[in-house]
Amino acid sequence: MTTISIAHDDAAAPVPSGAMDTPNQATISLDNEPPVETPSKEIETGLSLVRMKSGPKRTSIWDGMVLMVTPATTEETKAQELTLQAKAVRRRLFLMGFLTVAAVAVTIGLSIGLAGGTVGELSTSSGNDVPLTNSITDVSTERSRTDPPSPDPTPPAHNSTESSGDHSTSSGGTSASTPGLSTTTRSPTTTTTTTAAPTTTSRPPTTTTTTTPPPLALGHMLNFVNRCTFPVYLYKVDRLLCTLQTNGQCGDTLVDREHTMYRHTNAADATLVELTLADRKLWYDISAIPPGCGNGMSYADCVRNSGGAKGYNIPVSVLPTKYDGNAQKGNCHKVTCTRAECPDAYLYPFDDLKMKDCPDDEVFVVTFCP
Repeated sequence: MTTISIAHDDAAAPVPSGAMDTPNQATISLDNEPPVETPSKEIETGLSLVRMKSGPKRTSIWDGMVLMVTPATTEETKAQELTLQAKAVRRRLFLMGFLTVAAVAVTIGLSIGLAGGTVGELSTSSGNDVPLTNSITDVSTERSRTDPPSPDPTPPAHNSTESSGDHSTSSGGTSASTPGLSTTTRSPTTTTTTTAAPTTTSRPPTTTTTTTPPPLALGHMLNFVNRCTFPVYLYKVDRLLCTLQTNGQCGDTLVDREHTMYRHTNAADATLVELTLADRKLWYDISAIPPGCGNGMSYADCVRNSGGAKGYNIPVSVLPTKYDGNAQKGNCHKVTCTRAECPDAYLYPFDDLKMKDCPDDEVFVVTFCP
């Protein structure tokens, strides 16, 4: 245990600059031993031995000043600070929510106003002008006219006597009366002009009569139909098969190993529909090769070699009615040619990618002017 002696002499030795003053202005001398934190220290006074609890260890005056100026924070203070922070956060959230709602309300109001204005303008612009039933009324008012009096000349009277209450004048037994002033005012004449409302004459609706073509009779392997406005003279190679009027139909069926072609008229420069029945397949194509093409490798070569022929004279389409687009049944697709150099048709002799095929039980519809 360390013993500290306190001297009460007034003439004490000067206190070193590094020591701290005590309330009694006493001089404290410590042992040279290093400070040891113990639960308590005994201080010997002149009267008795007092036990005191030691304070926190301070290594310098600056540390003590820092401890003195540092505010003590308790749990209650922390709770109050947290409460204030929570209130501030709630206020901010409430303010942000209010501003958001206000902005949304203003946006909706502006949208409704703009939509209403647009609808009003549209309704105003789409309305018919109503003619005025009455025109401006013209009122012709004649001004009041006062005719000036026309006095009768009265001959001078000699020896006349005028009475005070009488307007008549006597002269030699002859009396003359002066007529009073007469004023005539004509009342204004009001003329009302009524304009009759214009008479609207409604034209009767134009009735268009549409002729519905008869349904196709698919009784053959090849069923030809004419949708052109002119007759089609259908040739099978060089033999006239049938003449098709508008919406007219006719048919034909191939036999095994038959290779043939169909065209409108027997001209060489024509659109051809070519078919072959072999090996349980129906091979078909549309040909627009100019006649006399020779070994041309393009449509331009064929046109040049043929002297300007086109190989086309009528639009035509070939439609498989059973297996169109069915990949399991072969390269079975609809082909159409509506102009010279059409992409679905043969354009030169070696243009073999244009060939199509379907099963031999396929039923085709060949339409002119599809």
